[in-house]
Amino acid sequence: MTANWMDWGSAIANHLWQSTLFAAAAALLTLTFRKNHARVRYAIWLAASIKFLIPFSLFIAIGNAIDFGKQSASIAQPAIAFVQDISRPFDSAADADAIPAAAGPDLPFLIRNVAYAVWICGCLAVLMIYLAKVRSIKALVRKAFPLTCGRAFEALQRLEQTMGRRPPIKLAVSGSSMEPGVFGIFSPVLILPSGMPERLSDSELEAVFAHEVAHIRRRDNLFSALHMLIEALFWFHPMVWWIGAKLIRERELACDEEVLRMGKDPQAYAEGILKVCEYYLESPPACVAGVTGADMKERIQNIMTHRVGSKLSIAKRFILATTVVVALVIPIVVGLFKAPLSQAQFRTEPKPSFEVVSVKIAENCGNTRQGVNLKIPLGPSYQLGGRYFTCSQLKWIIMDAYQLDPFMQPAGGPGWIDDALFQIEAKAAGNPGKDEMRLMVQSLLEDRFKLKMHRESRKVPVYLLTTAKGGPKLQPAKDAQGNLITSLPSAEELKKKSEEVQKAGTFSTGKLSLPGTCSILMKPSGNELTGRAVNMSRLAEVLFSLVGKRKVIDKTGITGLYDINLQWNPDPSQSGLTGFVRPTVIPMESPNETIGASIFSAIQEQLGLKLESDKSPVDIFIIDSIEKPSEN
Repeated sequence: MTANWMDWGSAIANHLWQSTLFAAAAALLTLTFRKNHARVRYAIWLAASIKFLIPFSLFIAIGNAIDFGKQSASIAQPAIAFVQDISRPFDSAADADAIPAAAGPDLPFLIRNVAYAVWICGCLAVLMIYLAKVRSIKALVRKAFPLTCGRAFEALQRLEQTMGRRPPIKLAVSGSSMEPGVFGIFSPVLILPSGMPERLSDSELEAVFAHEVAHIRRRDNLFSALHMLIEALFWFHPMVWWIGAKLIRERELACDEEVLRMGKDPQAYAEGILKVCEYYLESPPACVAGVTGADMKERIQNIMTHRVGSKLSIAKRFILATTVVVALVIPIVVGLFKAPLSQAQFRTEPKPSFEVVSVKIAENCGNTRQGVNLKIPLGPSYQLGGRYFTCSQLKWIIMDAYQLDPFMQPAGGPGWIDDALFQIEAKAAGNPGKDEMRLMVQSLLEDRFKLKMHRESRKVPVYLLTTAKGGPKLQPAKDAQGNLITSLPSAEELKKKSEEVQKAGTFSTGKLSLPGTCSILMKPSGNELTGRAVNMSRLAEVLFSLVGKRKVIDKTGITGLYDINLQWNPDPSQSGLTGFVRPTVIPMESPNETIGASIFSAIQEQLGLKLESDKSPVDIFIIDSIEKPSEN
């Protein structure tokens, strides 16, 4: 659950960052078009508003879905990688840079819950305010008296004939003091305050009506309702409210320009607006397109000087077209180039499959230690005769099947891929090798579990394993005769030695003597890591399992094999191992001993090494979809 909250949080942060940058670019663009028609600037601000509803990742997904056939995955794409990095500066994996995260996962999770609760409350409050205004206007419209004759009705009919408006606009008179305005999106109604036609001359009345009809032709009420929804969703973002004010300003200026282009008398139009302001002080809400919005002084000056914006020049049309391409086409192109790279791991020739497959959900895997039945996973077993068996969490099965690096374990997917144990038995025809059988397991996962994944490269927090001040305190590995161990035995020798160790019973003590292996003892009073003839790369892999979901990169420059014995206090915020690297984990009874160091200080004090926080690009596999299969 915590991972899902983090993913949502990082996605929202990325979207807000992108939308804010887009709105800032729109503001700069409107300065370029400040002498052109107001409808151009309105369209730019409207695009900035709608961007808050549409993340760039949607356009990247569109490009991802386009497939022109087989494409080379070896194309150099530094620009594409840069766009992908700049599009998501916030990463769910980048949750902490301190060493260690002593606060534990509870505090961030609580903060996220509170933030989401505040956001939902804010959304509901803004929506309720807007809905209350809409309901009051609806009540006013229901009480309004429809006009089907008279001077105002005839003026509106003349205007509709001139503008070619069909179907006719409904006209009604209200007893309220609200200025004239258009209510409704698909069946608009022009509401007039009582007594208005008598106070305005014919030319003034037609000019005011022309302004309202311009609102209807431009679908201003529809776009206003859309931005009201955006204000409710992003009520906490000041840029959204600023864009709303700009939209109102530019739409009123655009309607003024439309009235003047129709040839209406500027003086009559200005006097009509001023009389409306004089007699009717109540302004309509944003969901009603009125006549007195925006800066009235600026509007009257523009009307009286007949100031209408100029048409777009060829150069400015090119700027506008280029901006549209940058905003829309480039993310699609990013997705188009990203698709062959992210899916290269999985888009291969048809894979072989098993003849017989059995998939079951297991309560435990039948492991027993000292007479206790434990829920300890069993690694995959590839046997002669094409037999495959595993009993493990699905994420580990996936990683083995696709031979994923321990630091590329899949992200996303439901929680049961980490929790539920799946017992899988399968039989292939003939006697395929291990690599071919892994392809069969991939086919099984994609067929029975409907697994779909893609790969992404993200710059995430990592730990660098370096030497501490004073130098390393490592013990070179030696054999029974006291000779230095300079190389690891072969796989066959390790297998033989493993059988000897298990027969001798040393396995149950946790003190494994196999070269190149590590064991972890988990005890209530103190944990212990024992390594036999391990190099620094192997130590970094095992430390990954102990310090959280961060890759540990060996930067010590130390070569050779060493015996490791590390003891530290257990961290109550870590419920267990988090990595895919599975050293032997042996629960022990609590002895009467106290170890007074955390794992970070223990590494420095006992091994002469240290973990430094840094960031590095890491390949991460994202689970797009997966389903729990039916048992058989």
